[in-house]
Amino acid sequence: MSFFNIPPSAALRWLTRVAAVAVAYYLGGRLGLAIPYVGSHITLVWLPTGIAVAALLRWGYAMWPGIFLGAFLVNLAIGSTPPLAAAIAVGNSLGPLLAAWLLRRNGFHPAFDRRRDIVLFGIAASLGMVLSASNGVISLCLAGVAPWSAFASAWLTWWGGDTVGVLLAGPLLLSLSRASLAKIDRRRGEFLAWAAVMFITTWLVFIFNTPIGSRTLPMAFIPLPLVAWAAMRFGVPGTSFGIVMLALLGAWGTASGSGTFFLPDNPHLGLSLLWAFMMISLAMGILITALVTEGEQAKEVLRRERDFAESLIETAQAIVLVLDPQGRIVRFNAYLESISGYSSKECAGQDWFGRFLPARNQESTRALFLQAVQGDIQTRGNVDAIVTRSGEERLIEWHDKTLKDTDGNIVGLLAIGQDITERKRAEAALRQLNEHLEQRVAAEAAKSREKDHLLIQQSRLAAMGEMIGNIAHQWRQPINALGLLLSNVEDAYDFGELTKEELERQVKTGTRLIHQMSTTIDDFRNFFRPDKEKALFSLLAALAEAREILGASLASHNIVLEEDVPRDISVTGYANEYAQALLNLINNAKEAILAKHLEAGRIRVEIREENGMAVVRVSDNGGGIPDEVLPKIFDPYFTTKEKGTGIGLYMAKAIIETNMGGRLEVCNRGDGAQFTVAVPLS
Repeated sequence: MSFFNIPPSAALRWLTRVAAVAVAYYLGGRLGLAIPYVGSHITLVWLPTGIAVAALLRWGYAMWPGIFLGAFLVNLAIGSTPPLAAAIAVGNSLGPLLAAWLLRRNGFHPAFDRRRDIVLFGIAASLGMVLSASNGVISLCLAGVAPWSAFASAWLTWWGGDTVGVLLAGPLLLSLSRASLAKIDRRRGEFLAWAAVMFITTWLVFIFNTPIGSRTLPMAFIPLPLVAWAAMRFGVPGTSFGIVMLALLGAWGTASGSGTFFLPDNPHLGLSLLWAFMMISLAMGILITALVTEGEQAKEVLRRERDFAESLIETAQAIVLVLDPQGRIVRFNAYLESISGYSSKECAGQDWFGRFLPARNQESTRALFLQAVQGDIQTRGNVDAIVTRSGEERLIEWHDKTLKDTDGNIVGLLAIGQDITERKRAEAALRQLNEHLEQRVAAEAAKSREKDHLLIQQSRLAAMGEMIGNIAHQWRQPINALGLLLSNVEDAYDFGELTKEELERQVKTGTRLIHQMSTTIDDFRNFFRPDKEKALFSLLAALAEAREILGASLASHNIVLEEDVPRDISVTGYANEYAQALLNLINNAKEAILAKHLEAGRIRVEIREENGMAVVRVSDNGGGIPDEVLPKIFDPYFTTKEKGTGIGLYMAKAIIETNMGGRLEVCNRGDGAQFTVAVPLS
């Protein structure tokens, strides 16, 4: 985005911040240079670097012009030439930029709420200030302001001053927030008292502590408890404020010839010791703050975990019970309170078994409890009764686990229980219902069997009627022949032509006719005898039996029975029942043809093997079945005939589908109906 496309309000805000950074840098620089160490350009405490790093982290890298401008102006103010001031300002800008980049890249928290942040901040400050110190000292040496012989000591002092500046001012400015200021404001009186004590103590140690003889009193340890006080009570802002106060007064006093670290014979060493003291004090203070913060965070996490666990326990729709190793109640949750009528407070310390268990179960359950506690055994699924305040017994399913302290010693037992009273009642009711249901099912099954028995009886009666009719068709010819034979015998006797040989011949003929009639009776009787066991039989043979029984009746009505059987197929099942079903289908087709009064009736029977099934199709030219009748054609007692029973097709379907695991279907094809019988192949 172009600078000229920035909204005016954003541009004004940027300019205001850049100006504020430049002014703060300039003022901080003037304060630092008031404590000279090497010439007028190098100081032991350079707070502007901390201001610069804080500005870059809080407001972004766009603040670098303010850093450059502030550094340029402060160097001009102490007599540097513009080129030298610009050169130093470049390094003073690049160093904080590098430090800020390192901190951002590594996930630095400006609140210093982790020990990791303290270490990271120190490393970033040390590395970033290498750049500014190197640039600054090289610029001074090139400009002839500092000799090359002093390069090492000048570089170390510059780097140390810049690093101390970052470590002093950075935490103070970065940690300032509404929350941190509110925390200090809540302890305003304590903070003001601490600040007054800190100022007076630091003044006494570093300003008022003038040399006695050639040495000052070694009182540097006195402010340290105050630093710890600030760290523990006021956080990073209070600690940083105290360290800045300590550093400024210490540096001022040491440079002015007073304080613990003033060494008349080696003032530079004294300032270096002061620098080390400031670093140690700062590290100690911020480390204490981080530890306190981490402790508070840990407490907060534990508090949230405790509150969450407490809410789970109190809202759980299950019993949560804690007992001590002697079986005394430590606590239980609201769910047990609602079930039992007792409160956890009134039962705390009481014997669980004596208070809640029925007398018959107390000793046995106590023995199991002691075994679990002493043997560190976890139990699951135990069901025990408890007695409520009202005297009602409730069944509870328990899951137990021993509780241990950090040393592994068993300190109690946690029991989770589920009230299964209603479930047990429901199960008992369900069992009773199932028993009644089984009885009803058995009764209905008996009724169904009785119904099927009646249907079978009716089917047999209907079949017997059909059989008698078919026997009549079969006997008509031999009876006629037998009548003619008797007439011939009578005529031969009247005319004197009845010889012994003729009589024997006529008797043999009559005997043959009577035997033929007897055979017909046996054939019909065998056909309608039910099979007891499944057996392998031929479909062609079943068709032949049906043809034998119905052949005469079909011929008398001029109905042709066509057979399309490429090859015989054998299946396993009940041969007579299958033949009876096939007979019913052929007979049904015959009656449909007779109902249409057709002069040339035709019934076609096909036998095929298709998809692992033995398929028999019986079709006719009887005009088909009306569409409204088709869905009900196999229903029991459903018939469209005047004298029909409505059980023939029903029994045929039952035989094929129930007894032989096949299927019986019907549809209209061409000029008639087609029944399809399919049973599994052997």
